[in-house]
Amino acid sequence: MDISFVGFGEKFDPVPAEVTARLVDIGRAAGSADLWRDQFPKLLEALRQRAQVDSVTSSSAIEGVVAPAARAQVMVEDAQAQPRNRSEAELRGYSNALTYAFTEAANEAHLSLGVILHLHRLLFEPAGLAGAGQFKTADNLVVDRLPDSIRQVRFTPVPASETPQAVRDLVAACNDAIARGRDTPLVPIAAAVLDFTIIHPFADGNGRISRLLLNLLLSQAGYDVGRYVSLERLIEQSKVRYYDSLLRSTRGWEGRSHDVWPAVRYLIEIIDQAYRRFARFAEVERAAGSKRERVRSYLEGRGQQSFSIAEIRRASPGVSEATIRLVLHELRDEGRIAGGSGRSARWQWLTTDAPAGEPKVADAPQPRGEHPASSD
Repeated sequence: MDISFVGFGEKFDPVPAEVTARLVDIGRAAGSADLWRDQFPKLLEALRQRAQVDSVTSSSAIEGVVAPAARAQVMVEDAQAQPRNRSEAELRGYSNALTYAFTEAANEAHLSLGVILHLHRLLFEPAGLAGAGQFKTADNLVVDRLPDSIRQVRFTPVPASETPQAVRDLVAACNDAIARGRDTPLVPIAAAVLDFTIIHPFADGNGRISRLLLNLLLSQAGYDVGRYVSLERLIEQSKVRYYDSLLRSTRGWEGRSHDVWPAVRYLIEIIDQAYRRFARFAEVERAAGSKRERVRSYLEGRGQQSFSIAEIRRASPGVSEATIRLVLHELRDEGRIAGGSGRSARWQWLTTDAPAGEPKVADAPQPRGEHPASSD
């Protein structure tokens, strides 16, 4: 079978210099992200919720599956809401599959054939699609739709009769390459996603499953930035490059003469962008958190004296009224203060004891020393 892992060493050596540089940057960023996790749990939860919606809507939109933004959010966030049409059902399915990829499947030691089939089952179960969780039974083609309704074959996937064995070979080869302890698992992960896309093992949903597979393999390898910054949104925003990288890496695949690097390079860039965005979010939160801590410290230092927003602003130069109100609302929600509305209103302490386990914002941690897919 002509998967990229045949002749793995020759095909992947040498690693292009620009890819190596990005891999180093990603390694450092991943180390910093591990440190941020313990310090900003509220930020992470907010990012996770937003990334889930972004990933569901963008991965589906790439394949032409869309719904109004409000309904898409409902399909992701409200498990009790019933889909009104097939598009909404497929949005719900992608959300279910993504959650599974980031939880149960991410805890598995290796990729497995069963996990891939289950992702497909989860994707199409809400829509009641026949064949959910089953490989294709007829051969398929991947085509480009050109102007004037002209269709051009981009590549010919693996025949249906050879598909189950092709996916088994891919799973075994990917797990073996990652376990060999190369400098980074990101290159074999990218190759696995490329090969999955070319095998095209399902009658429908291959593009979306490839992106779920990307998130899953990265999470299993300890690179879970996709939980907090949507890789699918970054891919959708660079869709032209996404398809171009895939097109260039599929040429010659059947004869083992294809070039993996256009697709791998694109994927590495997407992961690098995601970590950069995560770092920016964390820096903003650190700065805002530092200001919130200044306000908290000032108020706690006043003992049980009452106070107003105007007094806090005079004592906290550079802190916006919005940040001050955020701290007041947090303290009120914790049951520590009570007060009225308006800048001149007086706030009163109800207790001077901080709730048990209330996290404090710490100093910023110091860093350690567009993915390929095709139309469904």
